[in-house]
Amino acid sequence: MRVTMLGHGTLLCETEDVRILMDPWILGPANFRSWWHLPDVPADVTQLPPLDYVYISHLHGDHFHEPTLEKLSRDVTVLVPKLYHDRLVTKLGRLGYRKILELSHAREVALTAATRVTCMQMGNDSVLALADSSAAMLNANDALQGGHADVKLPLLQLLRARYAFDIAFLSFGTAGAFPKCYQIEDMSPKRMDPWSKERAMLRNFVNGAVTIGARHTVPFAGGFALLADRLMWMNEAKTTPADAREALRASRRTTEGFEMNPGDVWDSREGLTVRHAPVDWSRRLDLIRTMRDTHAAEVERIDREDRHGPADLPELFQRRLSQNLHRFPLLRRRLGCSLLFDVEGEPGGQWEVDLRRPSGWFRSGDSGEWVLRVRIPSRLLAEVLADPDGWETLGIAYKLDLHIRKGARAKEGLSRSLPGSSAPSSPPPEARPGARPGRSRWPRRGNGARRWWRKAGARSRGYRGARRRLPHASIRRSSRSSSRSSARSTSSSIVPSARSRRRASRSASITVRWISRCSMASRSSSPGLVCSRCRSTCSERWA
Repeated sequence: MRVTMLGHGTLLCETEDVRILMDPWILGPANFRSWWHLPDVPADVTQLPPLDYVYISHLHGDHFHEPTLEKLSRDVTVLVPKLYHDRLVTKLGRLGYRKILELSHAREVALTAATRVTCMQMGNDSVLALADSSAAMLNANDALQGGHADVKLPLLQLLRARYAFDIAFLSFGTAGAFPKCYQIEDMSPKRMDPWSKERAMLRNFVNGAVTIGARHTVPFAGGFALLADRLMWMNEAKTTPADAREALRASRRTTEGFEMNPGDVWDSREGLTVRHAPVDWSRRLDLIRTMRDTHAAEVERIDREDRHGPADLPELFQRRLSQNLHRFPLLRRRLGCSLLFDVEGEPGGQWEVDLRRPSGWFRSGDSGEWVLRVRIPSRLLAEVLADPDGWETLGIAYKLDLHIRKGARAKEGLSRSLPGSSAPSSPPPEARPGARPGRSRWPRRGNGARRWWRKAGARSRGYRGARRRLPHASIRRSSRSSSRSSARSTSSSIVPSARSRRRASRSASITVRWISRCSMASRSSSPGLVCSRCRSTCSERWA
């Protein structure tokens, strides 16, 4: 086995009979053109060897980089995790990829006679284990960031029991708007310290490396630079691969940590071959300033373009938010406050959304009654409104500012659902080869979607078609007597109402048997139907 570091989280892995490119980001900046490679990536997409597979771990722009994917051949097979939504498959279909293989959670797949892979889903992210007869490697990318360790570490233990890893690649740095883009009036300065989050991520890196138990551990997918003038100060609070190696050494574990820069190669027989000049991370800020001077013209052009949105942005803003508020009325009732969107550029201005009213939510100007203020460039707001994943990606791009007044911290998580849709989207028929039109797993928007959510809830009436609509639960129909006996062996029982029994052609009861593993890793999640192990995550997702 041979693994070449191409930059950030991009790896080229060559087994005995397969060549896989993982999370390709090679060309230009990523994440709303905010992140830049550190150190620079000299690789050229056109100089890559012929590929058999491309693996995409998740939808963040530094792993799903559309400018790089547009340059790759469409003849390759793309490996993606089988998540609870189809947005990853949809975007690949729009880019022209037709050979897409979704990897089920924890199920080993033989790509060829000598190469086998196992994918583990962790929320919206995933990890990939790859093995042949010579070695085994693990690409954990950003999967250990955030979440609960009691959910993610046991999954890594399952992979360790299946494979004896020779090398593991783990992310060591943080990515997210908090706390650098936040101003929270009732939060202590200690919790707002960016270094506290960086140190916590280093602990996650060490815990993950210890749990995996690989012979060699490589810190990666954390080296990037922010070159915009308003973001330059954020580069000061950032850990480096040297900090990750030092933290791993201080833990006194048997795993060996070493650094791989663009062009470096690890071979299962020859070991590490260093081709990139060693990076002096103590001069990291000087390197970033030099990069800023080199890319000054492009950075300024990006800043101007970010502040120039479409002319119909105000109408698009009101239409999109109105659709989501009517589709999810509980969201409006739970927010019940006033939010201010301070849009920079043209068209721009201050747009207030007052959800305390039964209607007439939108108005121009600042009334001073808001509890949460979002400052965002106009073009980025337009992209967020068009992309359900845009708001999350915008957070790791650091191109927004949030001001939260006292007592309103709980509102911030709910406000993320305002610009984007909370419902999983369905790919077009051409995005999934062999799929028949009109047979999507998810309902269309509108009244059909609302009926679907009502039927998926535990208090719904009429459970016909539940087998198709609840893909993460096992549904069993039985008679009255058998349902009483089976209820003891299940963790949840749903009894139809009297009205449902009158509708049914025969007397029946439906028992929902929850799956044993966490529903974060299952095919889908539905509101009100989550297992106890991941209740917090799923409840937040579908709030």
